Amino acid sequence: MSRSRSVQALLDLIESFVEGRISAAEFERRYMLEFQARDDGTWREEEYQLLNGLFGAVDAFCADPRLRDPRQDLDETGLRAAARRVLEQLPRTRPASSFGQARPA
Repeated sequence: MSRSRSVQALLDLIESFVEGRISAAEFERRYMLEFQARDDGTWREEEYQLLNGLFGAVDAFCADPRLRDPRQDLDETGLRAAARRVLEQLPRTRPASSFGQARPA
């Protein structure tokens, strides 16, 4: 099943963060902008729920440990774990990348 370009662009961004090609701060900035700009109403419900959930995790990310409330804020490790879960739950439609996701049968 093919993905919309907007979802694929977000998955590419998520993968860049999970694989360590961009920092958590860069991911936070870009995901907030890209999610809002790319939510074009064509996403499947599962895609929207997972990507919107990650939006919430990005919103809860706090890079500064002095300001972080461990009861409600995420550090980089927590944000990366949330991003990895999205990649695991929304398998890519193209061949597996270095992230190691198997191509759906």
